[in-house]
Amino acid sequence: MIKELIDKYFNMINKIVIISLLIIIIGLFIFIVIFVPKEKVVEVPVEVEKIIEKETEETYQVDIKGAVKKPGVYVMNFDDRVIDVIEMAGGLLKESDTRFLNLSKKIFDEMVVVIYTQSEIKEIKESEIKIKEVIKYIEKDCLCPEPEFNDACFCSEIEETNNLISLNTATMEELMTLTGIGESKAKAIIKYREDNGSFTSLDQLKEISGIGDSIFDKVKEDITL
Repeated sequence: MIKELIDKYFNMINKIVIISLLIIIIGLFIFIVIFVPKEKVVEVPVEVEKIIEKETEETYQVDIKGAVKKPGVYVMNFDDRVIDVIEMAGGLLKESDTRFLNLSKKIFDEMVVVIYTQSEIKEIKESEIKIKEVIKYIEKDCLCPEPEFNDACFCSEIEETNNLISLNTATMEELMTLTGIGESKAKAIIKYREDNGSFTSLDQLKEISGIGDSIFDKVKEDITL
């Protein structure tokens, strides 16, 4: 009899413990669902996902020629620059000259980068025809021999290669640096372009009173439009 009562008592205790544990577990679950803040899921727009995927996977082929150790075509990442292509090609040769190149320019597919040598730059400077070609491109703010064949051409401010005086933009002081052009003639040049618009040819300079063939012959190599 006593044993039956003890067994019944322990069975009741076990049921109470089990029920209590279930109540605690259910309570914790309800508390977590109701009161614990959920992490906000940020949905990335499809367009952004495509851009990220493109930027991480896209590569470009760049052809580098001239004074580098290993000229050739290299596969580059979308965010690489000209300097990275040079490093990929083994670096510059000792005789290279990069003054005309924009080393920080971002690369693009089928880009051509030409690294000139010091002797090539010297030859360009010494050749009257090529100097005029370089000056022509400099007037377009592009500093590079044959820039149409070199995508790394440096486009920026005019450098030392262009020492010509522009008839259309020069100040009075700059015009006075020309041989035979004093203050009065410099003022006359400025007045001419104010009255008639920009010069369209160098020969128009001779239309200004006091500037004849003799003075024009002295300055024609030092002026540009």
